[in-house]
Amino acid sequence: MTESTANGLRPVKHLPISREELQVPVGPRRASAAGLAVVAASRPTRVIVHYGAWFVARTFGGRALPGPVGPVVTPLADVVWEALLAQWRDELGPFDAVAVAKRRQSQRGGFHVLLFDGSRATAFIKIRSTPEPLDTERRCLEAISADPRAPFRVCSPIAMGCVETNHWLAITPLVGLPHHPARSRAVPEALRYLDRALEGVVSSPGAPADWRPAHGDFAAWNFRQVGRQRWLLDFENASLAPPDADAVYWAVVATALGARRRRRLAESQAVEFWRQHIRERLQGSIDPELNGALGIALGLHDEPRD
Repeated sequence: MTESTANGLRPVKHLPISREELQVPVGPRRASAAGLAVVAASRPTRVIVHYGAWFVARTFGGRALPGPVGPVVTPLADVVWEALLAQWRDELGPFDAVAVAKRRQSQRGGFHVLLFDGSRATAFIKIRSTPEPLDTERRCLEAISADPRAPFRVCSPIAMGCVETNHWLAITPLVGLPHHPARSRAVPEALRYLDRALEGVVSSPGAPADWRPAHGDFAAWNFRQVGRQRWLLDFENASLAPPDADAVYWAVVATALGARRRRRLAESQAVEFWRQHIRERLQGSIDPELNGALGIALGLHDEPRD
C-alpha cells in the first residue's frame, strides 16, 4: 500500500466520508475544493454537506476540512503506483498533486485519481482491472463530446494506458464546482438523445432485437447539475438493454434515495431486467444498504419494520 509523497506530490487531507475513501490536496484552495467534486453526493443531506465542505475548502483551504493530513494512500503496490505516475507524466504532462477517491463496496473495484498542476485540475483518471468498461466509456464520450446538439455535457477522453493489470482512462475533469442531481424534468430529453447518440456505439452480444442503447447507470449520482449546466458521467456500463431501462432505473434510484414516493411499478422487461441485476448485487453482498433500498423500490422484498 502506497504511503509515500515521492515524485513531488503534495500531502492530502484524508476525509471521513462514510461511502467513499477520499483524499484531497491540502492546497491551493482551488485544488482542495475541486478535489471534493470527485464525489457525487445524491441524498439531500449529503448534498448539503458537499456544498458546505466545498465552501470551506474554497474559502479556507483543505487544512480546514475534518480529518488528518498525510501522504497519498492507494491500494496499489509502491512500484505500480510509481510506474503509473511516471506514465501519466509522460502522457498527460506535469502535475504536483492528486485527489484520490475509492468507493467502499463498489461492484467495479478500481479507484479514481484527479491530477493537479498547481491549482488547475488537468485530468481525471479511472483505474480498473480490465480494459473493456473503459473502452466502452471512451467510445461513448467520443460520440457525444463531438456533438454540439447534446442536451448535456460530457467529459472528453484524453488517453488510455496500462501498468500490469491496472488499466486506466484519462478524461477531461468535471468543472471544479459543487454539484447535485439534475431535476427529473430534464430526464426525458436526455434519454431520447442517448437512444440516438449511442446507436451503433454500444452492443450486447445475443441481445434481443428490440433492446435499445442504454447508459446503464443513469442515476442521481451520474446525471448532475453543475452551475447552469447539466453533465452526464460514467458510461462504463453502457450497453443494449430493454426499452426504457434507463428511465426505470432513474425512477427506482430516486425512490431509494427518498426523492420520490414509492409507487407500484408496471411490469415490463426493464423492471425485470433491473430486478435480476439487483438480485445479483445483493447475493454478492455489494453495497447492501443501497441495493437493499433498490430492491424495496423494485418490489423484491418489503421494507423492514422497526
